[in-house]
Amino acid sequence: MGPVAQKFRSGVLSSVLDSDKNEEERLELMEGFKKGNFDDIKELSKKGLKLWTAPMKLTAPSSSPLMVNIEGKSLLGVKTDIHTLIKHKDVSLVTFVFTALGEPHVKSYMTPFLEAFPEGNVIQMNIEEEWTKSWALALFEPFIRFKVPEKQRAQYLIKRGSVLKERTKIKMDNRLLGWVHLVDREGRVRWTAHGPAKDEEIQALIANTKLLMA
Repeated sequence: MGPVAQKFRSGVLSSVLDSDKNEEERLELMEGFKKGNFDDIKELSKKGLKLWTAPMKLTAPSSSPLMVNIEGKSLLGVKTDIHTLIKHKDVSLVTFVFTALGEPHVKSYMTPFLEAFPEGNVIQMNIEEEWTKSWALALFEPFIRFKVPEKQRAQYLIKRGSVLKERTKIKMDNRLLGWVHLVDREGRVRWTAHGPAKDEEIQALIANTKLLMA
């Protein structure tokens, strides 16, 4: 066999092996998501939609993790990321939705936040981690665009793909819930809440935002 044929054969074999490896990785990923979904459902069945109540005070800067950087495509069709959108802002509210269940959770914080701070910096992340369901998010994108006010579309990002590492860093353990984070001018997560907002959590959100703006 000549060198060209050997190279061709090697390339085909490598491609097949890579394809098999990718399929194995996809299957492992799917199994991981199935287990994760089961664990999330089990946790909510025991604890309800509130795993804990958000603290009244900000976390100390030294104990606050940096906000993770996730890239997505805005409802205007522009690729951007969280760090770009929070840059040079005294305070930002960064929200995460992974399922339809989480949407009203996020809104229960966003609505009073924007009422108190009409020009507040809000970044909304809509993430579909399961590639088998990503087509559904693409299908509903026009409807999402219709629902989201025009003023918010540039900072409403859609992301398809796993963000497990990023979620772990800022302790978003349950994907069925909606999550919100107050981020300071240094990009640190100073306050986190999840699930439907309690009255005291809204009070804490507003008070802590004012502190970060001062």
